[in-house]
Amino acid sequence: MVALQGTTKIDAIIASIFELKKKDPDIVSSFTDALSIVDGNFGISNCLGSKEKFFQLVKEFEKVAGEALLKERLDFETLENSGVLKTKGSRILSAKHIKLRTKLYFKQHKFNLLREETEGFAKLITDVSENENHSIQEKLQALGSLIGCFNLDPNRVLDLILEAFEMHPELHSTNFIPLIKSFMPDSRVLSEIMGFKFSSFHESDDVAPSSLFVIVVLLLEHKLIKLEDIYSWLSPDEAALSEYADEEMQKAKKVLCKMNKLSMKEGEEGEEPLLTLEDTFYGSNQKLGLLEAALVVGSWSVACALLNKVSTDWVMSFSPICNAALNFVHASIEPIYRIHSALPERLTGKQFKRPLVLSPPPATTFDQLKTCAFPLLKMIGPYGFKDPILLQKTIRLSKAILQEELPSGRKHVEPPSDTNSIYYDVLEIIEEYVLPSLAMLESPCAFSEEIWGLMKLLPYNIRFGRYSAWKNNISHPLLIHRKAEQFKKVKRYAKIINKDNVKYMGRVLGKLSHSSPGLLFDYVIYQAQVFELITPVVDSLKFLTSLSQDILVYCLIEALAADKDPFSEDGKSIGRWLKAVTAMVAQIFAKYKSIEIEPMLHFVKNQLKAKKSVFLLVLKEIVQKMSGVEQGDEISTVQLEAMAGGELLRSEAAGFFNQQRNPRKTAQRLKDALVESKLIVPLCSLIAQQLKITVYRETLHVEAKLVQALYDQCVDTFTQFGNFLVTVLSPEEYKNTIPSLEELCEEYGLDLGSASFLYRPVISYSINSTWESTMKANKNFRSMSQSEKDDLYLSITTDIMTPVKQQIQARLPSKVLDEFSPQFLATFWTLSYSDLYVPTGSYSRERERAKKSR
Repeated sequence: MVALQGTTKIDAIIASIFELKKKDPDIVSSFTDALSIVDGNFGISNCLGSKEKFFQLVKEFEKVAGEALLKERLDFETLENSGVLKTKGSRILSAKHIKLRTKLYFKQHKFNLLREETEGFAKLITDVSENENHSIQEKLQALGSLIGCFNLDPNRVLDLILEAFEMHPELHSTNFIPLIKSFMPDSRVLSEIMGFKFSSFHESDDVAPSSLFVIVVLLLEHKLIKLEDIYSWLSPDEAALSEYADEEMQKAKKVLCKMNKLSMKEGEEGEEPLLTLEDTFYGSNQKLGLLEAALVVGSWSVACALLNKVSTDWVMSFSPICNAALNFVHASIEPIYRIHSALPERLTGKQFKRPLVLSPPPATTFDQLKTCAFPLLKMIGPYGFKDPILLQKTIRLSKAILQEELPSGRKHVEPPSDTNSIYYDVLEIIEEYVLPSLAMLESPCAFSEEIWGLMKLLPYNIRFGRYSAWKNNISHPLLIHRKAEQFKKVKRYAKIINKDNVKYMGRVLGKLSHSSPGLLFDYVIYQAQVFELITPVVDSLKFLTSLSQDILVYCLIEALAADKDPFSEDGKSIGRWLKAVTAMVAQIFAKYKSIEIEPMLHFVKNQLKAKKSVFLLVLKEIVQKMSGVEQGDEISTVQLEAMAGGELLRSEAAGFFNQQRNPRKTAQRLKDALVESKLIVPLCSLIAQQLKITVYRETLHVEAKLVQALYDQCVDTFTQFGNFLVTVLSPEEYKNTIPSLEELCEEYGLDLGSASFLYRPVISYSINSTWESTMKANKNFRSMSQSEKDDLYLSITTDIMTPVKQQIQARLPSKVLDEFSPQFLATFWTLSYSDLYVPTGSYSRERERAKKSR
């Protein structure tokens, strides 16, 4: 710049460059670049100086840099004006430069196109499509000959191979996959070619053919391309998928919020359609098309990778994808289902088309179901209702698995300790696929019974866990819409139940309970609590299936365990809602013999463990309704006298037995439930312990009137339950069930009065059985005098009562023993009212009444 503007001579600059070149040879190249920059800026800026001086500087700089470097860096016109090049040489060099640029950037080397020369491509298509037994090397040699002979474009040859592959995907393993692997092993090139095809369809707003997706899946399955390379070419982007899924979820949440408003009027209930997605969205969605192709082909690895990239809650709502997934599962479980279907050999059933690949192979053992069949069923979820046959197959397979995992029965076998056991996969299938699919079926009575055949193999706590997730943890948009639809029907019919339309409403509620039992029972129990319509509601439940009855028990337990105050608002009595639900529980168990009682008994036991004696009301009502054993709150003198009589006198005069048609059958059911669940002794001990807990722990901040009511309820229930056991158990069964007096006091923590009440029938049976066995063993018994017989009976009684007397003496303080002898106390605690008094007056009155009634 200094030289051009005239302040420094050019010779001095050149001399300086010579000196610098000796120290740093790269200075010449840098100075040449500076000249090139100044040359390019001469027409842009006017402050660069004289152009003639610039040409003179270039001419002098040639002595330092040489002609070759200047030709490389500077423009031809500048070199000609500077005298570095002659005029003719400059023109020749410029022409050569133009020709070189044209050859590099504009000349088409591969000129043989399909529309211009068809013979070579025709032979190529013929060789590629034929399915003859030629080796891959022979085919590659033929392709090379065609490319060389007809000067074919190799990229176009590869494109034609892929198009032939698209027309005949069934030849993938024998023909096209080995050929493509040998012809073009570069996965990125293949991905770009396939991606260009998808891009062209997207830009023209056309739908890509399904055959194109199929060959992409086959290439992915054989690892010729990578999913991340081809996935980026597909449309739409991830944001569009997420936005669509969020939109559908927002619609479902809006429906759920609207449904939760119980006070909503009928006229305000708008119709909300079920979850439906636009076909146009699916047709233009290449990622979903690839997923469908992966399921159709049977490539689980590709399908699983794609499913992990999208939300399965709405992806399965597209019928093509869902149907492909269902068919995939059919093919995967076919061999193992044929082994465990328990169907006759004549019934072959429907044969499903086997996919092209089906990787991994079909399952032949239960553990192989965990690879792809069960995971895919979980993803299908409630959309399993679209294929009832597959749902039936899954239920039967699950039943066979549980029968193998729990061979001895559900009540005596603990679940497998191995968390990887297929037992836990079956539980997930029930929770995520079987029960949600049942909710989507219309009046699935047969399926309900089939599912109960599976569910009854599980313990009640496992079953109730599945019911809870099905009823309370609904997050799937389709299930939310279904719940709203069913809730409208439940609300419309449940509110008109009365004693005049029980039969009709029973049929209606029975149909509603098949698919939405939890929703129905929650509303019915709510109606019973508010309006106390217990008897009509109980009578209308007679058309329930076994599964619905089991869910009814769960809903009743859930209602009892609700986070609500069990007492009335004034805190002086038990709440109305608890009395209503308890009465409903008792009537249901007494009326329907197929309902399992054991879960409710365990619930009462657990509540007593938690020191909540108020729930003794549940046990009291159940025993009263099912056996007729009733404890009256207020007893008259006549009833008190009749208590000393037998069962007939108590039922006729005292009214302590409800006048049921046949209480023995229901009492036997209750007895069997208590015996099988081994709850007799735990309940007896817990009820007896509540006598102290009620007064000293549970009711510290409760009204005195309520404390009295709870304590009286404990005493009544304890007496009622003890009388019930004496009634339904034989003396020998009772003796084998109730522990000894010492165990009752020491191990179970019962006071002496409660323990003696429970042990009293054992003492009576021991004395009587020993006396009978002694009579049979003594051959001279008949010849004995009455005094000898009395002495013998007294000795037997003494032998049996001595341990009892010792236990009483050891547990009473010396102050009491000073007033009463141990023998007296033992006799007092082991005798009942009927042992001390004979109600002759009551018997006389009942005989006279019977005579007058004739």
